[in-house]
Amino acid sequence: MATGWQQRVNNLGFTVLLGIAVLAPLPFGANRPLFWFLISAVLGLLLLYWAVTALASRGNIAAIVAVPFARYRIEAGLMLALVLWFPLQATPLAPHFLQHPVWSATASDLAGATATISATPEATMDAWVRFLGYGAVFFLAMQYGRNPARARLALWAVAVSGIVYCLYGIIIQLGGFDTILWYRRWAYHDSLTATFINRNSFAAFGGITLICCIALLAKVERQVGALVVREDRGAYLDRLAAHGLPLVLGAIVILTAILLSHSRAGLLATALGFAALYLCRQWRDWGHRGEGRQGRWVGWGTAPLILALTLIAVVAISGAVTFKRADQEASVDAVGRVKIYDATLTAIADRPWLGHGLGSYRWVFEAYRPPTLLNGSIIDKAHNSYLDFTFEAGVPAFLVLMALYGRLFFRCLKGVRQRQQDSVYPAVAVAAATLLAAHSLVDFPLQIPAITIVFLFLFGVGFAQSWSSQTP
Repeated sequence: MATGWQQRVNNLGFTVLLGIAVLAPLPFGANRPLFWFLISAVLGLLLLYWAVTALASRGNIAAIVAVPFARYRIEAGLMLALVLWFPLQATPLAPHFLQHPVWSATASDLAGATATISATPEATMDAWVRFLGYGAVFFLAMQYGRNPARARLALWAVAVSGIVYCLYGIIIQLGGFDTILWYRRWAYHDSLTATFINRNSFAAFGGITLICCIALLAKVERQVGALVVREDRGAYLDRLAAHGLPLVLGAIVILTAILLSHSRAGLLATALGFAALYLCRQWRDWGHRGEGRQGRWVGWGTAPLILALTLIAVVAISGAVTFKRADQEASVDAVGRVKIYDATLTAIADRPWLGHGLGSYRWVFEAYRPPTLLNGSIIDKAHNSYLDFTFEAGVPAFLVLMALYGRLFFRCLKGVRQRQQDSVYPAVAVAAATLLAAHSLVDFPLQIPAITIVFLFLFGVGFAQSWSSQTP
């Protein structure tokens, strides 16, 4: 049981972490060195703050270390392997035969430079720091998010922030301001991007917040159903409308913004995330059928069903441009991306075990760029996060990363099945992971810091809540 001062220090640490997750999308999705440097510095201080409070707790350390190491020791080992590998790519400790060929090919031009496994050691170290920051977000969310009140606040904060960002984007788009904050937009003039630069990145963020809204609506439905167990259907629907209407309106705002982004991948990935959330909730209900069912209407998903029909109507009315764009641009985009994929696979085949160095894609890809893509544009991402990471880190590191996320994902999936009161949190984690896993096949949502921060924030909370509250 946490003492008064431990409760206060936990709440303060969580508030700072919550602020990072909510504010990260504001400055261009945090996809600028200055903003990421500030976020990394705050995360480092916050991690130190947590460690100091844990050491100060001594006899009551469980009040700070809410999730013991035994629950994630394998995941921690996988993470440690990656944390050690990336700086090794950038250090001059590797023997000559492991060094990147670029160093021998340009030896005369790089006199005095130190050869490394990575073709771009400075970029690798920058990307490594970012990777450490992501790990800190998950770890802190896991420790602070074990508390049910903080977990609930996390879900509400992400949902409300999503509504605010999307509402801002709609005002900017429909008002014809063509700006991002106080800057004139330099790309995607016909699409809604809110505070993001890329429309697909915004759509991925919007999809995550939409999942939070829908999950909260389902939770509200259960609570209302428990209150009106002895009343008729009319009373149930009246109370549901009173408690759930703000969430329904918020979900409509978010979906409208996603449609106005004209992102085909974002819309389809959001649909998959919604489907994953719905299946998680139904799977949970099947697993607990007959165990504490509160009434006739609880668990049948009336509110999500009504919302789904409403969202379909919104899509039919305002989604024409997105579908038209899908028809017009699908073949053109496919040809260009297939060429990028082929060149990326060739580069992976050249260094499958070691990779070209974390953060090196933009510079190394130029050596593999096909002549038909020499149109003056910069290609700094593969538009497939799996290929991108394998290109930079190597096949073994990619397999380690997939094992890490796979274990976290299935732990959350197990939590959906086992938990009775708070299964919504691991369900949201599973749905958000499904959305981003699908979107990452054709784009780069997890390479935008704000999206990864929000996702790992929810993922950490979902992981923490995937054990029963009775489990010590």
